[in-house]
Amino acid sequence: MGKRWVLCALIVLFGSVAVADTGGSMGGGNWSSSSSSSSSYSGGGYSGGGYSSSSGWSSSDSSGGAGGAIDGVGLLIGFVIAILWLIFSGIAQVYRDNSGVNAPLSMGLGDYAPIDTVDVSVLRIAIDGRARKFVQNEIKNIASETDTSTADGRTAMLREVAILLRRLRDAWVYGGAVNEPMRDLGGAKPVFDRYVDDARSRFREETMRNEQGKKTTTAASSYTPHSDEGAGLILVSIIIAARRELFTVNRIGNGDDLRQALDSASQLTTSNLVAIEVVWQPSEDEDRLSSMELEAKYPRPDLIPIQGALVGKTFCAYCGGPYPAELVSCPHCGAPAAGKHAA
Repeated sequence: MGKRWVLCALIVLFGSVAVADTGGSMGGGNWSSSSSSSSSYSGGGYSGGGYSSSSGWSSSDSSGGAGGAIDGVGLLIGFVIAILWLIFSGIAQVYRDNSGVNAPLSMGLGDYAPIDTVDVSVLRIAIDGRARKFVQNEIKNIASETDTSTADGRTAMLREVAILLRRLRDAWVYGGAVNEPMRDLGGAKPVFDRYVDDARSRFREETMRNEQGKKTTTAASSYTPHSDEGAGLILVSIIIAARRELFTVNRIGNGDDLRQALDSASQLTTSNLVAIEVVWQPSEDEDRLSSMELEAKYPRPDLIPIQGALVGKTFCAYCGGPYPAELVSCPHCGAPAAGKHAA
C-alpha cells in the first residue's frame, strides 16, 4: 500500500506536466463619448454659439419688441422652475429627515444619470467534456467570421456567444461573475481592460485573436492528453461594458442568475454596447483542462461549482491518489470512482 501511494504521488507530481496553456479571444469596442460618437447637430443654422439668420430669427429686428418679449418669457419660465425646484427640494428633505430614506430628487423626471455612465460586468461559464469540442468549434467559427471593428459585428458576436452558452445549460459545471458599479466612461475603460488582460493572462499561448477586426492565428505547441485530465472542460469568459445597468448576478450555484445575465446580454443593442471581449480556454482540442487544473487557475470565488456538477478534487478510496471528480475511474490505479462501477 505504501509503495502504491508513493507511485501515485510521483505520477501526480511528474506525470501531469502538460497543463492547459492555450486560449483564444475576440472583441472590440468604441470608447468615444455618446455625444461625440453621435453625429453632432449642424443643421437648422445652429453653429454652436447662437442662431444664425437662416434659423428664422433675427437679432436685428427693427422693432426689437419680439426679441425682448421672448427674452422676458424665458426669464419668467426659468424663475418659476427655480422656485418649484426649491419647494420640491424642501419637501424631499423633510421626507428624508422623517423617514430616514435617502430619496433622490427627481421632480418626476426619473433619477438623473450621466449620459456616459458605463457598467462593466464579467460572466464566466465552464462547460464539461460532453460539449467542449463543440463549443471550441462554434466559438472559433464566430471569431473567424465576425467583424469586431463594427458595432453591428460586436453586438452580433455577443448575441451568438450568449445564445450558444444558454443552449448548453445542462453542460455547465462552473460559473462566476463580477458586477462592477456604474462609472463614467473614462473610469470604466481601465476596469474593462483589466478584466480582459486578466482573462488572457490565464493561459500562455493565444492561438486565435480577433481584435477590432484584425484576426491572427498562431500554431499551438504539441500536447499529449493525459488520462488524469479526462475529456477536459472549456471556460468561456465574457467581459461586457454597456451604457445601461447590466443584470446583477447574486447567486452562482443554481445557474439561474447566470442564465438571466446571458439573456440580458444577448438583448444589448449597438447603441448601448460600448465594448465586448470573449475569452476562451483551452482553444485546442488536444489541450485538455481538468476541473482540478481549472480550479488552480480560478480559485473561489472566481469560479464556483454549479449544483450537481461532479468536479473538483477527489481522492481514490483504494490508493488515496487525488484526481478530478469528473473521471469515472482513478487514473493512478484504475479503481472505479466512488459511486461508479467499472463496465
